[in-house]
Amino acid sequence: MLSYDLSALVKYGGYFSILSAGTVFSTSSHTLKEVGSFALLGLGVAALVSQSNLKDSHVDDVLSIAVYLNRAVPFVLALYLSLGLARWWTLRTKALGVLLASSANVVMQLVSFAPQRKYWKTHEKVYRLAMASVLLVVKAARTTDTHIRADGLVAMNYLMEPEAAALNSVPRFQAPMVCWCWILRLCAEVVVDEMHRGDSGASCMLPLVSLQRHCSIARDGVQSIHTHLSTQLPFAYVHLIIWLVNSSNFALAFLGGVSGCLAWQRRDFQAIAIQIVFQVVVPAVYQGLLVVTYIIHDPMGEDILDFPIIAYQTSTSQQCEYFESVGCQRFPAAHIISKIERGKKVAPDLCEKGASAENTTETQTICRSLSTEIELGCRIAKSNLDSL
Repeated sequence: MLSYDLSALVKYGGYFSILSAGTVFSTSSHTLKEVGSFALLGLGVAALVSQSNLKDSHVDDVLSIAVYLNRAVPFVLALYLSLGLARWWTLRTKALGVLLASSANVVMQLVSFAPQRKYWKTHEKVYRLAMASVLLVVKAARTTDTHIRADGLVAMNYLMEPEAAALNSVPRFQAPMVCWCWILRLCAEVVVDEMHRGDSGASCMLPLVSLQRHCSIARDGVQSIHTHLSTQLPFAYVHLIIWLVNSSNFALAFLGGVSGCLAWQRRDFQAIAIQIVFQVVVPAVYQGLLVVTYIIHDPMGEDILDFPIIAYQTSTSQQCEYFESVGCQRFPAAHIISKIERGKKVAPDLCEKGASAENTTETQTICRSLSTEIELGCRIAKSNLDSL
């Protein structure tokens, strides 16, 4: 899911959108199953209590247990959910986000540093390798195999067959890192060629240092994705949270069955309605939050609540394509700057000639030349302003 309409969600509320795509009730049937099982448990307890001589005074012990558990569960469950959301946001910004940003930054800097026509194929190759690294990361995150097949990227024109064959022999999360190694090699070759062309070493090394930094950041992003997906929260901690939630729901179901049966004997329909609401809402909230934690645990899949990686990759791809097509062109205002510089050089010369002119005719000729230059500059400036 790339986005949703927050105003419509607030307008129609949670009840009318409860079965919409992306909610915990439509994404996973586990929530509804858990709520139904605890409701059946409450009905079973109510049936047993109806056959006994249980009084209202006997419910106090069960009530105290349920109250104690409901005081602890919101706190520990909120902490557990905050840890899951923190991991999810870090994976989006510090891992996948830096990989996509580095892809665009490397292409932009390389195009700006070496816009000559002879480097256009290198620009294209760097762009395709960067996009291939993103898709390889996605393939690596969605499988448990030790190796991934990169042959599909050949048909997408991101890799050549020898490159895909080389990546097929590399472990799954190292394959996108190799792509960035190749990107850095291509950038270094461009810098070395510029140095041999006669530019100073210092002016060429500064762009290389920046390109090297972005390639290293991209590799770190791939490593962060691997680290997050292969490192879970401690099993004992997660098991304790789930056990505590299930115990709380069990206590609520037992208490609801007992209290509902006693209310039925008194014909207290208001108390029965309250117990039904408790039996539905509280377990649904607790189980729904647990469902959210395991949905966001691995957001690199293809489920509706996972990252829309294809949309992210398409956006970055468009940026790189514009860098290549428009960024390689000469700066649009460069001819205006050249005319201004020309005016700075011509005007003082004409003024100096006018001051040293020996007769009026020569002075008029120089003034007409100066006026022509000024008029030409004004026309150019006006035409460029109109085009803007």
